[in-house]
Amino acid sequence: MDIPAWTPLSRPLLYLLAGALLILTAGLDHALTAWRGRPSMPLRLVLPLLGVIGLWLGGALLAPDRSAPPATLPELTLEDLDGNAVALSRLAADPSSDRRPLIIHLWTTRCPPCRRDLPQLAAIDRRDDVRVVSVNQGEDLLPIVRYLDNRGLTFSRVLRDPRQRLMARFDAPRLPLTLLLDPRGRVQKRHRGRLSRATLTGWLDD
Repeated sequence: MDIPAWTPLSRPLLYLLAGALLILTAGLDHALTAWRGRPSMPLRLVLPLLGVIGLWLGGALLAPDRSAPPATLPELTLEDLDGNAVALSRLAADPSSDRRPLIIHLWTTRCPPCRRDLPQLAAIDRRDDVRVVSVNQGEDLLPIVRYLDNRGLTFSRVLRDPRQRLMARFDAPRLPLTLLLDPRGRVQKRHRGRLSRATLTGWLDD
């Protein structure tokens, strides 16, 4: 399975690095000044450099976070189980949807919470007032088909995302991830982890 292109700990690590560098710079400067009157020439060059790095990291932390998950489905083309190309953006705005909301469910066969979510989502997919798209992340075709067939799970659409691009775009460090989109294709709800029946019912009854 590919490694998702997200770094959920990047900002906390930047906080730690910035704070540690600033504290180290101030501490070294105070200690050396008290001990020797003033630092030697190499240290006099290193200490300001550490301070500049700390300030740069602090500025990076204050900059706007541009990694926020998108408000609509990204312009990605995936494949269904028959190998047909499916454009996600067109799927969300499908004119045949009769203005129904859309549920996107990201999962794998090796994910226990995903396996528990699939039966209730398959049941929801049989309703007339909502559409469900099941998007497998990172697995080959055969394990997906075998798993669904063995458990009698059917969906109107099952897509493959072998490079886990949706996980990366929606900053999902774990699965399952379930999205609720309105009839215009705008993301209204995001849920990470197992989706309870109460949560799912609340989404559809709003």
